[in-house]
Amino acid sequence: MIPKYEANCKGLLQKHLKHRQTNEFLIDAFPSRVRPRVLQCGSYVGLSPLPYNPELPHVVAGNYCRERLCAVCGWRRSVRWRAQMRPVIAELEQHYKLIKIELTIRNCKAEDLSRNIDILFEGWKKLRRMKAWRQLAVGGEIRALECSYNETENTYHPHFHVCVAAKSDYSPGKLGYISHSDLIEMWRLACGVDYNPSVRIQSAKNLVDTVKYALKPYSAKINDREKAVEVLQVLGTGLHGRRLISATGEIQRLRGAYGFEEGGLTDGAPTPQSASEITYWEVDPTGGLYTFVKRVSLSEKERAI
Repeated sequence: MIPKYEANCKGLLQKHLKHRQTNEFLIDAFPSRVRPRVLQCGSYVGLSPLPYNPELPHVVAGNYCRERLCAVCGWRRSVRWRAQMRPVIAELEQHYKLIKIELTIRNCKAEDLSRNIDILFEGWKKLRRMKAWRQLAVGGEIRALECSYNETENTYHPHFHVCVAAKSDYSPGKLGYISHSDLIEMWRLACGVDYNPSVRIQSAKNLVDTVKYALKPYSAKINDREKAVEVLQVLGTGLHGRRLISATGEIQRLRGAYGFEEGGLTDGAPTPQSASEITYWEVDPTGGLYTFVKRVSLSEKERAI
């Protein structure tokens, strides 16, 4: 085994271990019927070298529970979406100017979270119907819902991260340009609020991070277990049935053209171009250990399947 590959395997297994420990810490937030699945999530992992870089491992097998609030599954969804978006964004940048926008409304208490998320989604629908927005987002957009928690104020902060594919010459004075003040007013009208909500327009760096936190619902660092469980339960109720992330227009077309499917949590099966073996590991959060189980060699015929 290549030394760097072995070291990188340990790093990836450490991440599995960290998120499994988060599940252990927060297990009381889950309904009793799903707790056994959550506690076992990510306990068995199969790794294989990336086809284009044999020093880097990727996950080709694993037992994942697929629960919305599971820390392991949220991390895996985030990893997959970001990996899938990198080639899409690279191609979009050749034809469009990509812009990051953060659309927010005021923080709220736990009892108002669901209603405020409703306001966000209704506002998003109305904003996308506005002529000025359609002239801006000519190549489509990625919209990701994130809900963070402010421990100091005991409030919740639902907001959208948006990546917009605008015309390549998008700039002040050009058709379709929206100033910051105009976008604030558009968003205020769309949400129907009586104050100017915070809207941030950011530089087009690290666009793949648009989806990073939306797919990991729990990101608060709360040491008190009881409070942490309460926060996760509030998030679970507020996010239930919501589509955390969506893509439209050319962005969604390119995702389809690259063959990216939704719902998977592994990085794909081994291919004839990848390594000839898979290593399987057990990850135990209670002992803080990951243990080598077995190495399986793949014949050319098996690798071509």
